[in-house]
Amino acid sequence: MNNSTLNKIGWFLTFVLVSNSTTVMPFYFGSFYYLIIIGIVLYLIFKDGFHVSYSMLMLLAVSIVSIVLNDIPSFFRPWQRLVFFFLLTMAVGPSLVSPKAEKLKVDVFQKLFWFFPIVIIWSLVLFVLGRGSGAGGYFQGILVHSMIMGPVAGLTVLYCFFQFQVKKNRTIFQKVFYILLMAASFLCLLQAGSRSAVIGTILAMLVLLFVRDEKKLSNLIKNNFWFVLAIGLTVPLWTQYLDKLEAKNQDDSGLNLDSREVLWEQRLEEWKSSPIYGIGFSAVDASAEEGSTFDEESGKVETGNSWLCCLSMTGILGFLVVVFIFGSAFVSVWRLSRTVPLVSGLLLGVLTFFMAHMMAEGYIFAGGSFLNTILWLTLGVMITVGKNEELAIELEERLTR
Repeated sequence: MNNSTLNKIGWFLTFVLVSNSTTVMPFYFGSFYYLIIIGIVLYLIFKDGFHVSYSMLMLLAVSIVSIVLNDIPSFFRPWQRLVFFFLLTMAVGPSLVSPKAEKLKVDVFQKLFWFFPIVIIWSLVLFVLGRGSGAGGYFQGILVHSMIMGPVAGLTVLYCFFQFQVKKNRTIFQKVFYILLMAASFLCLLQAGSRSAVIGTILAMLVLLFVRDEKKLSNLIKNNFWFVLAIGLTVPLWTQYLDKLEAKNQDDSGLNLDSREVLWEQRLEEWKSSPIYGIGFSAVDASAEEGSTFDEESGKVETGNSWLCCLSMTGILGFLVVVFIFGSAFVSVWRLSRTVPLVSGLLLGVLTFFMAHMMAEGYIFAGGSFLNTILWLTLGVMITVGKNEELAIELEERLTR
Protein backbone atom coordinates (compact mmCIF):
# COMPACT_ATOMS: atom_id res chain seq x y z
CA MET A 1 0.00 0.00 0.00
CA ASN A 2 1.78 3.17 -1.16
CA ASN A 3 1.31 6.74 0.09
CA SER A 4 -1.13 7.48 -2.73
CA THR A 5 -3.43 4.68 -1.58
CA LEU A 6 -3.14 5.81 2.03
CA ASN A 7 -4.01 9.34 0.98
CA LYS A 8 -7.14 8.15 -0.82
CA ILE A 9 -8.21 6.07 2.18
CA GLY A 10 -7.58 9.08 4.42
CA TRP A 11 -9.74 11.35 2.26
CA PHE A 12 -12.50 8.75 2.07
CA LEU A 13 -12.55 8.03 5.80
CA THR A 14 -12.53 11.74 6.64
CA PHE A 15 -15.40 12.33 4.22
CA VAL A 16 -17.36 9.47 5.80
CA LEU A 17 -16.82 10.85 9.31
CA VAL A 18 -17.95 14.33 8.32
CA SER A 19 -20.87 13.10 6.21
CA ASN A 20 -22.29 11.04 9.06
CA SER A 21 -22.22 14.09 11.33
CA THR A 22 -23.82 16.67 9.03
CA THR A 23 -27.28 17.28 7.64
CA VAL A 24 -26.22 18.64 4.24
CA MET A 25 -23.87 16.08 2.74
CA PRO A 26 -25.29 14.11 -0.21
CA PHE A 27 -24.28 10.81 1.39
CA TYR A 28 -25.18 9.32 4.76
CA PHE A 29 -23.33 6.06 5.24
CA GLY A 30 -25.25 4.86 8.29
CA SER A 31 -24.58 1.18 8.95
CA PHE A 32 -22.15 1.08 6.04
CA TYR A 33 -19.81 3.07 8.29
CA TYR A 34 -19.19 -0.08 10.33
CA LEU A 35 -18.37 -2.06 7.21
CA ILE A 36 -15.99 0.68 6.06
CA ILE A 37 -14.13 0.58 9.39
CA ILE A 38 -13.90 -3.21 9.24
CA GLY A 39 -12.61 -3.01 5.67
CA ILE A 40 -9.91 -0.47 6.58
CA VAL A 41 -8.77 -2.55 9.57
CA LEU A 42 -8.54 -5.73 7.49
CA TYR A 43 -6.65 -3.88 4.77
CA LEU A 44 -4.13 -2.45 7.22
CA ILE A 45 -3.60 -5.86 8.82
CA PHE A 46 -3.25 -7.57 5.46
CA LYS A 47 -0.67 -5.04 4.25
CA ASP A 48 1.29 -4.45 7.44
CA GLY A 49 0.65 -7.31 9.84
CA PHE A 50 -1.22 -7.53 13.14
CA HIS A 51 0.56 -5.61 15.90
CA VAL A 52 -1.60 -4.37 18.77
CA SER A 53 -0.83 -1.91 21.57
CA TYR A 54 -0.39 -3.67 24.93
CA SER A 55 -2.25 -0.94 26.81
CA MET A 56 -5.24 -1.26 24.47
CA LEU A 57 -5.13 -5.04 24.89
CA MET A 58 -5.32 -4.49 28.64
CA LEU A 59 -8.35 -2.24 28.19
CA LEU A 60 -9.96 -4.89 25.97
CA ALA A 61 -9.30 -7.57 28.59
CA VAL A 62 -10.79 -5.48 31.41
CA SER A 63 -13.82 -4.64 29.26
CA ILE A 64 -14.41 -8.33 28.50
CA VAL A 65 -14.17 -9.16 32.21
CA SER A 66 -16.69 -6.40 33.01
CA ILE A 67 -19.18 -7.96 30.57
CA VAL A 68 -18.61 -11.59 31.56
CA LEU A 69 -18.88 -11.00 35.31
CA ASN A 70 -22.03 -8.86 35.12
CA ASP A 71 -25.60 -9.66 34.14
CA ILE A 72 -26.11 -6.89 31.56
CA PRO A 73 -29.54 -6.41 29.93
CA SER A 74 -29.31 -7.50 26.31
CA PHE A 75 -30.66 -4.20 24.93
CA PHE A 76 -27.37 -2.51 25.90
CA ARG A 77 -25.63 -4.77 23.32
CA PRO A 78 -22.29 -4.79 25.19
CA TRP A 79 -20.48 -7.28 22.94
CA GLN A 80 -21.50 -5.53 19.75
CA ARG A 81 -20.44 -2.14 21.10
CA LEU A 82 -17.16 -3.47 22.47
CA VAL A 83 -16.22 -5.09 19.16
CA PHE A 84 -16.89 -1.94 17.16
CA PHE A 85 -15.18 0.30 19.69
CA PHE A 86 -11.96 -1.67 19.35
CA LEU A 87 -12.27 -1.90 15.58
CA LEU A 88 -12.53 1.88 15.52
CA THR A 89 -9.46 2.29 17.72
CA MET A 90 -7.61 -0.05 15.37
CA ALA A 91 -8.57 2.00 12.33
CA VAL A 92 -7.76 5.47 13.70
CA GLY A 93 -6.86 5.09 17.37
CA PRO A 94 -3.88 3.72 19.28
CA SER A 95 -4.76 0.00 19.07
CA LEU A 96 -3.10 -1.00 15.79
CA VAL A 97 0.65 -0.38 15.75
CA SER A 98 2.18 -0.45 12.27
CA PRO A 99 3.80 2.08 9.90
CA LYS A 100 0.81 2.23 7.55
CA ALA A 101 -1.74 2.50 10.37
CA GLU A 102 0.26 5.28 12.01
CA LYS A 103 0.54 7.27 8.77
CA LEU A 104 -3.20 6.92 8.23
CA LYS A 105 -3.99 8.33 11.69
CA VAL A 106 -1.84 11.40 11.09
CA ASP A 107 -3.36 11.86 7.64
CA VAL A 108 -6.97 11.72 8.86
CA PHE A 109 -6.19 14.08 11.77
CA GLN A 110 -4.75 16.67 9.40
CA LYS A 111 -7.61 16.35 6.92
CA LEU A 112 -10.24 16.79 9.65
CA PHE A 113 -8.70 20.15 10.52
CA TRP A 114 -9.13 21.09 6.87
CA PHE A 115 -12.80 20.09 6.97
CA PHE A 116 -13.63 21.94 10.21
CA PRO A 117 -13.35 25.43 8.62
CA ILE A 118 -15.72 24.33 5.84
CA VAL A 119 -18.24 23.21 8.47
CA ILE A 120 -17.96 26.54 10.29
CA ILE A 121 -18.25 28.70 7.16
CA TRP A 122 -21.27 26.75 5.92
CA SER A 123 -22.85 26.93 9.38
CA LEU A 124 -22.23 30.68 9.53
CA VAL A 125 -24.25 31.10 6.33
CA LEU A 126 -27.16 29.32 8.02
CA PHE A 127 -26.79 31.53 11.08
CA VAL A 128 -26.95 34.69 8.96
CA LEU A 129 -30.07 33.30 7.28
CA GLY A 130 -31.64 32.68 10.68
CA ARG A 131 -31.45 28.91 10.35
CA GLY A 132 -29.39 26.08 11.86
CA SER A 133 -30.95 25.90 15.32
CA GLY A 134 -31.66 22.48 16.76
CA ALA A 135 -33.19 21.04 19.94
CA GLY A 136 -33.79 23.69 22.59
CA GLY A 137 -32.91 26.46 20.15
CA TYR A 138 -29.18 25.79 20.44
CA PHE A 139 -27.18 26.32 17.27
CA GLN A 140 -26.05 23.19 15.41
CA GLY A 141 -25.36 24.70 11.99
CA ILE A 142 -24.96 21.97 9.38
CA LEU A 143 -24.14 19.37 12.05
CA VAL A 144 -26.61 16.88 13.47
CA HIS A 145 -26.57 18.29 17.01
CA SER A 146 -25.44 21.36 18.92
CA MET A 147 -23.37 19.14 21.22
CA ILE A 148 -21.20 18.31 18.20
CA MET A 149 -21.10 21.91 17.00
CA GLY A 150 -19.62 23.03 20.35
CA PRO A 151 -16.50 20.83 20.12
CA VAL A 152 -16.05 21.37 16.36
CA ALA A 153 -16.27 25.15 16.81
CA GLY A 154 -13.95 25.03 19.84
CA LEU A 155 -11.34 22.97 18.00
CA THR A 156 -11.56 25.34 15.02
CA VAL A 157 -10.92 28.28 17.34
CA LEU A 158 -7.86 26.41 18.60
CA TYR A 159 -6.76 25.66 15.03
CA CYS A 160 -6.98 29.34 14.07
CA PHE A 161 -5.07 30.28 17.23
CA PHE A 162 -2.46 27.70 16.22
CA GLN A 163 -2.14 29.40 12.84
CA PHE A 164 -1.50 32.74 14.60
CA GLN A 165 1.58 31.20 16.22
CA VAL A 166 3.12 30.15 12.89
CA LYS A 167 6.31 32.09 12.16
CA LYS A 168 6.12 31.51 8.42
CA ASN A 169 5.41 34.58 6.34
CA ARG A 170 1.66 34.96 6.03
CA THR A 171 -0.06 37.05 3.38
CA ILE A 172 -2.57 39.68 4.43
CA PHE A 173 -5.30 37.48 2.96
CA GLN A 174 -4.26 34.53 5.13
CA LYS A 175 -4.13 36.64 8.29
CA VAL A 176 -7.54 38.16 7.64
CA PHE A 177 -8.97 34.73 6.77
CA TYR A 178 -7.90 33.17 10.08
CA ILE A 179 -9.11 36.19 12.06
CA LEU A 180 -12.55 36.01 10.45
CA LEU A 181 -12.66 32.21 10.73
CA MET A 182 -11.78 32.38 14.40
CA ALA A 183 -14.52 34.97 14.99
CA ALA A 184 -17.05 32.81 13.15
CA SER A 185 -15.96 29.72 15.10
CA PHE A 186 -16.24 31.58 18.40
CA LEU A 187 -19.74 32.73 17.46
CA CYS A 188 -20.77 29.15 16.68
CA LEU A 189 -19.19 27.99 19.94
CA LEU A 190 -21.19 30.47 22.01
CA GLN A 191 -24.44 29.81 20.16
CA ALA A 192 -24.06 26.04 20.57
CA GLY A 193 -24.45 26.65 24.29
CA SER A 194 -21.91 24.05 25.41
CA ARG A 195 -20.33 25.30 28.63
CA SER A 196 -17.79 22.47 28.78
CA ALA A 197 -16.73 23.23 25.19
CA VAL A 198 -16.17 26.90 26.06
CA ILE A 199 -14.09 25.96 29.10
CA GLY A 200 -12.18 23.33 27.12
CA THR A 201 -11.40 25.82 24.35
CA ILE A 202 -9.99 28.40 26.76
CA LEU A 203 -7.84 25.81 28.54
CA ALA A 204 -6.64 24.39 25.20
CA MET A 205 -5.52 27.83 24.01
CA LEU A 206 -3.63 28.43 27.25
CA VAL A 207 -1.87 25.06 26.90
CA LEU A 208 -0.89 25.84 23.31
CA LEU A 209 0.55 29.19 24.42
CA PHE A 210 2.47 27.64 27.30
CA VAL A 211 4.01 24.90 25.16
CA ARG A 212 4.76 27.32 22.33
CA ASP A 213 6.69 29.76 24.54
CA GLU A 214 7.37 27.67 27.63
CA LYS A 215 10.60 29.40 28.60
CA LYS A 216 10.21 32.71 26.74
CA LEU A 217 7.77 34.90 28.64
CA SER A 218 8.77 37.94 26.60
CA ASN A 219 7.91 36.13 23.37
CA LEU A 220 4.63 34.96 24.88
CA ILE A 221 3.62 38.54 25.64
CA LYS A 222 4.94 40.01 22.40
CA ASN A 223 3.43 37.40 20.10
CA ASN A 224 -0.04 37.62 21.62
CA PHE A 225 -0.36 41.23 22.79
CA TRP A 226 -2.34 42.36 19.76
CA PHE A 227 -4.45 39.24 19.83
CA VAL A 228 -5.46 39.80 23.46
CA LEU A 229 -6.02 43.51 22.78
CA ALA A 230 -8.35 42.69 19.89
CA ILE A 231 -10.41 40.37 22.09
CA GLY A 232 -10.67 43.06 24.76
CA LEU A 233 -11.79 45.75 22.31
CA THR A 234 -14.43 43.49 20.75
CA VAL A 235 -16.05 42.41 24.03
CA PRO A 236 -19.22 44.46 23.33
CA LEU A 237 -19.59 42.68 19.98
CA TRP A 238 -19.44 39.06 21.12
CA THR A 239 -21.08 39.35 24.56
CA GLN A 240 -24.43 39.85 22.85
CA TYR A 241 -24.22 36.23 21.71
CA LEU A 242 -23.98 34.78 25.22
CA ASP A 243 -27.74 34.21 25.37
CA LYS A 244 -27.49 30.43 24.86
CA LEU A 245 -24.95 30.05 27.68
CA GLU A 246 -27.03 32.28 29.93
CA ALA A 247 -30.09 30.15 29.21
CA LYS A 248 -28.28 27.05 30.42
CA ASN A 249 -27.17 28.85 33.57
CA GLN A 250 -30.56 30.16 34.63
CA ASP A 251 -30.89 27.47 37.28
CA ASP A 252 -27.17 27.23 38.06
CA SER A 253 -24.72 29.34 39.98
CA GLY A 254 -22.35 30.83 37.43
CA LEU A 255 -20.65 28.96 34.62
CA ASN A 256 -20.77 25.51 36.18
CA LEU A 257 -22.03 22.05 35.34
CA ASP A 258 -24.57 21.45 38.10
CA SER A 259 -27.15 20.18 35.61
CA ARG A 260 -25.09 16.99 35.36
CA GLU A 261 -24.92 16.37 39.08
CA VAL A 262 -27.61 13.66 39.14
CA LEU A 263 -25.86 11.73 36.36
CA TRP A 264 -22.50 12.03 38.12
CA GLU A 265 -23.89 10.80 41.42
CA GLN A 266 -25.45 7.78 39.74
CA ARG A 267 -22.13 6.88 38.03
CA LEU A 268 -20.41 6.99 41.42
CA GLU A 269 -23.11 4.77 42.94
CA GLU A 270 -22.63 2.27 40.11
CA TRP A 271 -18.88 2.26 40.69
CA LYS A 272 -19.34 1.72 44.43
CA SER A 273 -21.53 -1.31 43.69
CA SER A 274 -18.69 -2.91 41.66
CA PRO A 275 -15.46 -0.98 42.25
CA ILE A 276 -12.95 -3.44 40.72
CA TYR A 277 -14.31 -4.27 37.25
CA GLY A 278 -17.42 -2.06 37.07
CA ILE A 279 -21.01 -2.84 36.16
CA GLY A 280 -20.26 -3.69 32.53
CA PHE A 281 -18.99 -2.10 29.34
CA SER A 282 -21.61 0.19 27.68
CA ALA A 283 -24.12 -0.37 30.52
CA VAL A 284 -25.76 1.70 33.24
CA ASP A 285 -27.93 0.59 36.15
CA ALA A 286 -31.29 0.06 34.43
CA SER A 287 -33.09 -0.18 37.79
CA ALA A 288 -32.01 3.22 39.07
CA GLU A 289 -34.83 5.71 39.64
CA GLU A 290 -32.82 8.63 38.25
CA GLY A 291 -29.42 9.30 36.72
CA SER A 292 -29.55 6.33 34.33
CA THR A 293 -30.67 7.65 30.96
CA PHE A 294 -30.88 5.05 28.22
CA ASP A 295 -32.89 3.96 25.20
CA GLU A 296 -34.03 0.33 25.31
CA GLU A 297 -34.57 0.23 21.56
CA SER A 298 -31.08 1.39 20.53
CA GLY A 299 -29.19 0.60 23.75
CA LYS A 300 -27.65 4.08 23.81
CA VAL A 301 -26.85 5.57 27.20
CA GLU A 302 -26.23 9.09 28.48
CA THR A 303 -23.70 8.99 31.29
CA GLY A 304 -22.94 12.71 31.68
CA ASN A 305 -19.20 12.31 32.26
CA SER A 306 -16.67 10.20 30.34
CA TRP A 307 -14.32 9.82 33.30
CA LEU A 308 -17.06 8.60 35.65
CA CYS A 309 -18.49 6.52 32.79
CA CYS A 310 -15.17 4.72 32.49
CA LEU A 311 -15.04 4.22 36.25
CA SER A 312 -18.59 2.88 36.55
CA MET A 313 -18.48 0.61 33.48
CA THR A 314 -15.00 -0.91 33.85
CA GLY A 315 -14.15 -0.18 37.48
CA ILE A 316 -10.85 0.98 38.85
CA LEU A 317 -9.01 -1.48 36.57
CA GLY A 318 -10.36 0.06 33.38
CA PHE A 319 -10.02 3.59 34.73
CA LEU A 320 -6.33 3.10 35.51
CA VAL A 321 -5.67 1.70 32.03
CA VAL A 322 -7.41 4.69 30.42
CA VAL A 323 -5.46 7.13 32.61
CA PHE A 324 -2.27 5.34 31.55
CA ILE A 325 -3.19 5.72 27.86
CA PHE A 326 -3.93 9.43 28.29
CA GLY A 327 -0.74 9.86 30.31
CA SER A 328 1.33 8.05 27.67
CA ALA A 329 -0.08 10.31 24.95
CA PHE A 330 0.64 13.43 26.99
CA VAL A 331 4.20 12.44 27.89
CA SER A 332 4.96 11.30 24.32
CA VAL A 333 4.10 14.70 22.87
CA TRP A 334 5.53 16.73 25.77
CA ARG A 335 8.94 15.24 25.00
CA LEU A 336 8.66 16.69 21.48
CA SER A 337 7.77 20.18 22.67
CA ARG A 338 11.36 21.44 22.54
CA THR A 339 12.01 20.28 18.98
CA VAL A 340 8.54 20.61 17.45
CA PRO A 341 6.79 23.07 19.81
CA LEU A 342 4.04 24.27 17.50
CA VAL A 343 2.37 20.97 16.62
CA SER A 344 3.10 19.71 20.15
CA GLY A 345 1.14 22.66 21.51
CA LEU A 346 -1.75 21.95 19.16
CA LEU A 347 -1.93 18.25 20.06
CA LEU A 348 -1.65 18.91 23.80
CA GLY A 349 -4.28 21.61 23.39
CA VAL A 350 -6.68 19.22 21.64
CA LEU A 351 -6.13 16.63 24.37
CA THR A 352 -6.72 19.27 27.04
CA PHE A 353 -9.95 20.28 25.31
CA PHE A 354 -11.25 16.72 25.40
CA MET A 355 -10.16 16.13 28.98
CA ALA A 356 -12.24 19.14 30.02
CA HIS A 357 -15.18 18.48 27.69
CA MET A 358 -15.39 14.87 28.84
CA MET A 359 -16.32 16.15 32.30
CA ALA A 360 -19.81 16.83 30.94
CA GLU A 361 -20.20 14.33 28.09
CA GLY A 362 -19.90 10.55 28.22
CA TYR A 363 -18.61 9.47 24.81
CA ILE A 364 -15.33 7.80 25.80
CA PHE A 365 -16.63 4.30 24.95
CA ALA A 366 -19.31 5.35 22.43
CA GLY A 367 -17.69 3.68 19.43
CA GLY A 368 -19.00 5.15 16.20
CA SER A 369 -19.91 8.58 17.54
CA PHE A 370 -18.10 11.53 15.99
CA LEU A 371 -16.61 12.82 19.25
CA ASN A 372 -15.48 9.35 20.30
CA THR A 373 -13.70 8.96 16.96
CA ILE A 374 -11.92 12.34 17.22
CA LEU A 375 -10.89 11.63 20.82
CA TRP A 376 -9.28 8.26 20.10
CA LEU A 377 -7.83 9.54 16.83
CA THR A 378 -6.10 12.30 18.81
CA LEU A 379 -4.71 9.79 21.31
CA GLY A 380 -3.51 7.57 18.45
CA VAL A 381 -1.79 10.49 16.69
CA MET A 382 -0.13 11.71 19.88
CA ILE A 383 1.31 8.31 20.74
CA THR A 384 2.40 7.86 17.12
CA VAL A 385 4.23 11.18 16.67
CA GLY A 386 5.73 10.79 20.13
CA LYS A 387 7.62 7.77 18.81
CA ASN A 388 8.32 9.22 15.37
CA GLU A 389 9.57 12.81 15.28
CA GLU A 390 9.62 12.77 11.47
CA LEU A 391 5.85 12.26 11.43
CA ALA A 392 5.47 15.13 13.91
CA ILE A 393 7.47 17.43 11.64
CA GLU A 394 5.47 16.25 8.62
CA LEU A 395 2.19 16.92 10.43
CA GLU A 396 3.31 20.43 11.38
CA GLU A 397 4.36 21.20 7.82
CA ARG A 398 1.05 19.97 6.40
CA LEU A 399 -1.01 21.94 8.92
CA THR A 400 0.91 25.17 8.33
CA ARG A 401 0.96 25.18 4.54
